[in-house]
Amino acid sequence: MTSLTWPNDLWRPMDPAEAGVEGVEAVAARTGLPGGYTPLMSVRRALVPVGAPLDGVADDAALRFARQTGTAERLQLTRTDGPAPGLSQLLGATVEVDGRTYDLRQLDGVLGTVQPDGSTAVLVVSAVCTADQLPVVGPELGAVLTSVSAA
Repeated sequence: MTSLTWPNDLWRPMDPAEAGVEGVEAVAARTGLPGGYTPLMSVRRALVPVGAPLDGVADDAALRFARQTGTAERLQLTRTDGPAPGLSQLLGATVEVDGRTYDLRQLDGVLGTVQPDGSTAVLVVSAVCTADQLPVVGPELGAVLTSVSAA
């Protein structure tokens, strides 16, 4: 089992179904930021087959974001290798909601643990916010990633 901690009390846990986020184990909404957009952070798990790169997990996250926004562009992708493989990516999309245009960003942190059979158990933590909110939400996502531990 894995545990993590939301970065501060401004992140409020929500029921994923009520938040409209499918296929995740946990979701939280961020209060207190200007701009009229409420950032969301979600957590999901995946299993990557033996020998497969984590890039498929990043591609899947990009496809999910594109389905939600109508389009998505990968702005950055960084990989780490070794006994604890991982990656991070930044996606961008522009979406119109109720006549208002938002320049959205999705930041994904992917943490992997190689299993005895060679597969990789993966925890994906994603945050969606506006480009203007990213300087706050990005470090808060980082705080969640550093809080992850085996429980």
